[in-house]
Amino acid sequence: MLAQLEQHATLITNALTQRAKHLLVVLPKADAIGRLDARTPYRSLLEATLARRKKKFADLAKTPLCIDAGGALVAWVVVDGAQSVFEQQTVMRKAVTSLLGEDPVEITIVVFGDAAQRKACASLAVYTAWLNGWQLPKRKKENKNKHLRLIRL
Repeated sequence: MLAQLEQHATLITNALTQRAKHLLVVLPKADAIGRLDARTPYRSLLEATLARRKKKFADLAKTPLCIDAGGALVAWVVVDGAQSVFEQQTVMRKAVTSLLGEDPVEITIVVFGDAAQRKACASLAVYTAWLNGWQLPKRKKENKNKHLRLIRL
């Protein structure tokens, strides 16, 4: 059975951010990290990690960033509308599979941007989580059903 989708129209609160164990933050394309929404979860950690790794914010459109944030695994990805659909799906798959490597029961997805960007990015993120959250059967090894059960959006 595919994972259930639990949608919330409001932006994620600080309490929900602290409760999430696997968090995917989907950001719109911006010139610099300073133009991001101030409510972006773990923004200071993102800024510090980008500075430490000597990367630019624009690099998140090619390679997502995944960090352990005090007990929670957080992945940031930038979806660029100018990229092809294949490139958007590829970068989203990389971000989601970095979270799915720990076999989580649920993933929380937070999407930023204007209404059109949020709709497009949310559908892409949920689609990717649904497809990659179900593990195929393994005949040679013990089959442990560790499938994704809940997607919070």
